[in-house]
Amino acid sequence: MVKSIIFALLKITRHYQVLNYAAVFTTRKKALYVLILILCLASVFVINKITKIHFIRMSKEHSSHKAISHVLRKIEQNLNITPYARMTPLSSAEESLVTLLNPKPSYKVGETLSLRVDLYDQDGQHKSSGGDFLLARIFSLYLDASASGVLEDFSNGTYKVTFTLFWPGRVEVSVQLVHPSDVVSVLWKARQQDYDKIMYTGTFMSQGIQEERQCFQHLVKWKQLCKYKDYRDNEYFFCLKPKNLSCNHLTYLYSKNSEDLNLSHQEFHILLRSDLAVEVPSEFLSIDVNDCSDNFQGPSLKCKMGMKFESPGGFFYLNKWYPKNCIVCQFTRVDEVNGCLKGKQIYLLGDSTVRQWIEYLIKILKNLKMTKMPSGISPVVATDVQRNIYIAWMKHWQPWVSSTPNAVSSGQYIARRLDTIAGSTNTTVVLALGLHFRSFPITLFLKRLLNIRKAIERLLRRNPLTRVFVKLENTRDLSVDMVRCSNWHGYVQNLAQREVFQGLDIQFIDAWDMTVSHNSFAIHPSPNIVWNQLTLFLTYICDECSNTRSFQCDSNRQVEEDDTDDR
Repeated sequence: MVKSIIFALLKITRHYQVLNYAAVFTTRKKALYVLILILCLASVFVINKITKIHFIRMSKEHSSHKAISHVLRKIEQNLNITPYARMTPLSSAEESLVTLLNPKPSYKVGETLSLRVDLYDQDGQHKSSGGDFLLARIFSLYLDASASGVLEDFSNGTYKVTFTLFWPGRVEVSVQLVHPSDVVSVLWKARQQDYDKIMYTGTFMSQGIQEERQCFQHLVKWKQLCKYKDYRDNEYFFCLKPKNLSCNHLTYLYSKNSEDLNLSHQEFHILLRSDLAVEVPSEFLSIDVNDCSDNFQGPSLKCKMGMKFESPGGFFYLNKWYPKNCIVCQFTRVDEVNGCLKGKQIYLLGDSTVRQWIEYLIKILKNLKMTKMPSGISPVVATDVQRNIYIAWMKHWQPWVSSTPNAVSSGQYIARRLDTIAGSTNTTVVLALGLHFRSFPITLFLKRLLNIRKAIERLLRRNPLTRVFVKLENTRDLSVDMVRCSNWHGYVQNLAQREVFQGLDIQFIDAWDMTVSHNSFAIHPSPNIVWNQLTLFLTYICDECSNTRSFQCDSNRQVEEDDTDDR
């Protein structure tokens, strides 16, 4: 097309020259030809520019889709999703059994405990396939001690669970069948097929005029749409156009669950036939862990940036979290926390589970004051002027699932927010997202993560000394809508975060490991879990600490309680 225009221009130019030399046309006609020539040249430039922009956008979209597909394939390799069969019996926790592998009269701290889980269906037949969603933990209630286990799926109804025995005493085992494999298959299909499990309403406001319109996380076939697009990162959000206001007047958004989950009658029946998070019986009550193994050696180094991610990453003992591979600081006094935070700028970006961090710190640090009282789901900023401490929380941009209207101006794409941070040795960023994405196709979450990865890379190029953390998702309520909010979705999204962010100079805070270990099923974990997350985080960002906490293998040892939770 561009070539055709150029040839036409040349032809017009030659024709104009011939006419000019012959002195046939008047000055007015000459001016008209010049004007045509200028307009044609401008058209060529504009068409070329538009074509180039379109090509760049198409190239970016193709590259994005390719990267998303690559990560999705890696995740699916770890999921073992088996297609559900029509009206076949589901896996049954009550019919199944947990047995000890290579049982012994007693065990030592540091040894590995191995279990075999045999799953049977509701008719008492041993399963011939895998893909069930199980959670496993060991615990000693009288010690407030617990740790999660590592599962291996043999794809034949048999699973192996391994635990590290971290503490001495009487230890019990818990294996829960959260979802049978058929339910997992339905959840995976339901998640992938549409964006419409959550309905958004946008409120447009200006000069006393207010209109509400339906909004969407995906493109719908409407002619009159407000398009809120981030062309660089290929992120988008849409609303139906208001009648009397402009698209720029979108002020608030709120959401509610849609009535139609787009499931077949058979898929609904599978979900209704399944119980949730049922304990699998075991052939033993508990095991005894007496003393240390000869080769047991606890960690000797303080937690620092760059340490390898491990699962499980640690354990609770007397309600305190002990990392498996490093030593944490023991913050027993307020001045120790203040000393750690002095001179630091901390950006908490994401959902309300990381907002709990700033709320906890404001509660215990009397000189850390909010700059203004937050309204609804608005940003929270707290400062300690004397110690030059700055901590800020901001929610991530859509999707944000809340029946409470939240201001459009209160959120931002995390990738864009990261681009505004200069970075320094005293700058720390904590990212936490996932819970609000569970109701949407996993591809939306992967695209967001990949954009954030690029932003982290840009931030670390600006200043490699900036510390970046990713707080993984925690488990949440079992009573909520299974299709939209199942913890299986959180498990998958944690796999995605570990896959996308691997190779970056960042540190994970494994909230999933902590909440599974603690048997916590709350969207907002308890203050004790929040403080243990903060203790681990503060240990990473503080170069030195006056007191450290490491587990010593001594069955007679008394661990002193700190007074942090009582401040």
